Amino acid sequence: IFYDVEFGKVIDVLVGHEDAVSCLAWNSSKSIILSGSWDCTIKIWHNCISGSKIKVLECLMAQLDHDSKVMCLSLSR
Repeated sequence: IFYDVEFGKVIDVLVGHEDAVSCLAWNSSKSIILSGSWDCTIKIWHNCISGSKIKVLECLMAQLDHDSKVMCLSLSR
């Protein structure tokens, strides 16, 4: 769930993980968001930015072969 803390409302919901999402990483220059979950997966999402809003368009890839919960992730060049 993407939550706007300034206005106190939900902006968007990513549907795809089968358990809690534990971490996110965002790369604005490549328009992708990575999500890591307790379901042992990492998903790569395509997004676009319209003004100050982020809209998630689709899941591009899922990495499914982790042996345990994904607790953190990071992006680099």
